[in-house]
Amino acid sequence: MPEPQKSDELKEAEETNKLVKVISESDEYTNVYQNPDGTKTADFFESPVNYRDKNGDLQKIDNEIVCPDTEKQAEGIKYTNKAGLVSAALIGLGFGAIQSSTQAIVVKITPQHRLGLANSIYFMFSDIGMGIGPLLVGYMIPFTGYSGMYMVMAMVGAVCLLLYYLLHGKKAKYGEILHGRKQ
Repeated sequence: MPEPQKSDELKEAEETNKLVKVISESDEYTNVYQNPDGTKTADFFESPVNYRDKNGDLQKIDNEIVCPDTEKQAEGIKYTNKAGLVSAALIGLGFGAIQSSTQAIVVKITPQHRLGLANSIYFMFSDIGMGIGPLLVGYMIPFTGYSGMYMVMAMVGAVCLLLYYLLHGKKAKYGEILHGRKQ
């Protein structure tokens, strides 16, 4: 009886003694690999790790970006996960701007003899929000999914902007209030 033909992936896996991706059996959420011993391994993912290009061929989603520093590029150093890098920059920018401006508002509208109390209350609620907020969002994800969670957070952000405008923005004028007293 003739021996069954070996696939190209199995031949490569046996030659290199490494896992070889089986494109024909992989999809957007699954990577299938040929093991050198003839068995196969499948990795399943919650979110897509591959996509189909214009020709219908499966391509790996590449989230690497090259480091802008040319000396580090020569060493092969790269940043990974472009979306994560951009998100971190925007979060840092937003957090820095929001925290400093809201603390300035607190200091601006508080009488001098209560500044210590106002600062401690401000930071207490800020820390509570940073601790409980992610916990609540984490509990929300199984019910709404990530897209629903982002939609809810966008609505919370819009409501907060409206509340800010109604409670503080309409009455705040540049230089009008200084430590709870009009200039």
